[in-house]
Amino acid sequence: MRHEKGTTIGKNYYLSSIEAADKIIKSNLFRPPYGRLPISFSKEITKKYNVIMWTWLSYDYDERIPVSVIIEKAKKIKNGDILVVHDNIKTQSRLKELLPQLIRLVKEKGYSFEAIDPLNV
Repeated sequence: MRHEKGTTIGKNYYLSSIEAADKIIKSNLFRPPYGRLPISFSKEITKKYNVIMWTWLSYDYDERIPVSVIIEKAKKIKNGDILVVHDNIKTQSRLKELLPQLIRLVKEKGYSFEAIDPLNV
């Protein structure tokens, strides 16, 4: 819910944040913020959620990285990759430029976008 880094906060606080998000999102999928899931938390989390990691991080949140550089790195996207972009106020204006280019690039490679099926994870 609060995008905490699990390696820097307590287990109970982290788990309560997940439960708060679950009340709104209603999903059995969980993507650990920052791509880190402490081993000591994982057992409780995997009882209820399928943990999904990504294989390609856009770095759209880092304003020091130009969109052109992100698109250049996107050329390495492979079939089956799980892409992460962030839909928040911080990235909103950059996404207007980034997403159309990213979608076009992925489609030009002959790939398509699909939702992750929580039953087949």
